[in-house]
Amino acid sequence: MTTRAERRATAREAAKQLLRRPPEKKRFRWDYTLGFAGVAVGIVIVLAPPQTAASARIWLLILFGVLVYPALHFADWLLPTKPKWLTYSGSVLLLMLSTFALGQLALSDFLPPLRITRDPYFVAVGPSFIVPNRQSLGDLAAVFEQNGQYTIIPLNVSLFIELTNLQSAQSMIDKYGVAIKTKKGNWVELKRVETRNDEIYWVGSGLQMAKQIGLPRLDALLSLRWLQPRENVRGWSFFEYPPEFSHEEFESTFRVTVGDAAGLVFTSKSLVVGDDKNNMGIQGAMLEVRPTYMDKDLSRAAVKYVP
Repeated sequence: MTTRAERRATAREAAKQLLRRPPEKKRFRWDYTLGFAGVAVGIVIVLAPPQTAASARIWLLILFGVLVYPALHFADWLLPTKPKWLTYSGSVLLLMLSTFALGQLALSDFLPPLRITRDPYFVAVGPSFIVPNRQSLGDLAAVFEQNGQYTIIPLNVSLFIELTNLQSAQSMIDKYGVAIKTKKGNWVELKRVETRNDEIYWVGSGLQMAKQIGLPRLDALLSLRWLQPRENVRGWSFFEYPPEFSHEEFESTFRVTVGDAAGLVFTSKSLVVGDDKNNMGIQGAMLEVRPTYMDKDLSRAAVKYVP
């Protein structure tokens, strides 16, 4: 049995050995260092924001990369008992959202706002009448009379367009345009033909037997009209090929751009005439052939193109 004096001697010796041991070196902490570096990068972004969208995205990417390692360590310290995949994926997701939020707040002049929304309009097209080139006279033509002389305006493209306002507010269409796809895969903007003051004739059987046609015209239906939410308009619109594309070959594939009075501009996806392979549509495009006594001989009519 050891005496009290021996136990005290042993304790004194252990204390001496402990005092002789050199102090542990504190190891370098990357998580702290990168965390402070990330804070510094964030301060630079706020106080001296980049001047272009490209440089803004690069700075945000650098900030995200610098903070990934500290974020993983922080999540491990905060939730040590949770599964690693859950804490790590959650921390990375939170860091992504925080970086994006900083970019939207501090760099709103250079980064577009996040918009998660449906299309403001529904657009459908078809049927259509198209001619192979600008000089060809198709089945339909616009005609006006001045001082007893008839003038024909060739309609290279006659397109039936359906437009529905999907917004929760009323909308007035201020302008619209149509682009047609070439067989080479390019898009060409068509020149709209104003026909509200003209008559439309069917000339597919020859100019000597031109038959007057009644049809709903999109321009007239949209003029001075507020489209209410979910309201739909359907009508014909008419176009010419631009002179520089007079010999280009085209497909029956269109893209419609709509602009409203509030400044909203919407462009549809590619719309192909004849996509209804199973003939499911029941709302056809209306064409009314007027009585025979309204037929005209337009063989001597002048021809005029849109300037």
